[in-house]
Amino acid sequence: MGSEIRILLVGTGRMAETHARRFAQIDNVRVIAAIDTNLERATNFCRSHHIDHVYQDLHTALSAQEYDAVSVVTPDSHHAPVALTALEFGLPVLCEKPLSDTIQAASSMCSAAEKTGLLNMVNLSYRESGALYKARALVHSRALGDIRHVEASYRQS
Repeated sequence: MGSEIRILLVGTGRMAETHARRFAQIDNVRVIAAIDTNLERATNFCRSHHIDHVYQDLHTALSAQEYDAVSVVTPDSHHAPVALTALEFGLPVLCEKPLSDTIQAASSMCSAAEKTGLLNMVNLSYRESGALYKARALVHSRALGDIRHVEASYRQS
């Protein structure tokens, strides 16, 4: 296999737990550092996930280690600033949903990714939710009859 892919995880809240566990399940992928403004939470998080480096500042973290990608799991309003900084440092970004809290910020992220030629992608983890699988099974079994229209919303934040 190829060389190890080194991840910087930005944010150590609830969703970061999922990111850390999932990255740990992928061969040759390792979260080598995590950042959070709450140093105690970040330290405990890194200890529990066997992550070597803890930071409170993005620029310090980006300058201190070599990474292959950044995973952004901060509050929504911080997605754009973190992603834009990571892209400036030449790193592809996996951003937790939503991409950003405003269309303007999301557009700037997309423009920066296009300009640098780097990925700036959104994690769509709910595509594997139990409710979606159940809905798919109901549609495919025709238990709901002929589906003519579906309207769905995802409301978060």
